[in-house]
Amino acid sequence: MHEFAETLRADSLYPTFRSLVKLIYWFLIALAVLCALGALMVLFRGAGVGRIGGFIGGVFMTLFFILVARLTSETSLMLADLSDAAVRIAAKP
Repeated sequence: MHEFAETLRADSLYPTFRSLVKLIYWFLIALAVLCALGALMVLFRGAGVGRIGGFIGGVFMTLFFILVARLTSETSLMLADLSDAAVRIAAKP
């Protein structure tokens, strides 16, 4: 089953969509990295309650962007796989 999915993805009818999904995934991962760096900067350079609050907020946003990146990527690629499979099934005589 896994080999079929890999073959389906390699010969996709929607390579531009798949590339766009990868681009958006890496953009969201970059946002997560920036949030993590911001959380660390606030932790080391902040003062008082804002320091802890900023760190917790930065960690939350980091985890949020990672989760959104993974979910949107998997969901979008799953839709592309379904579309590719439907077209291949319809094309069979």
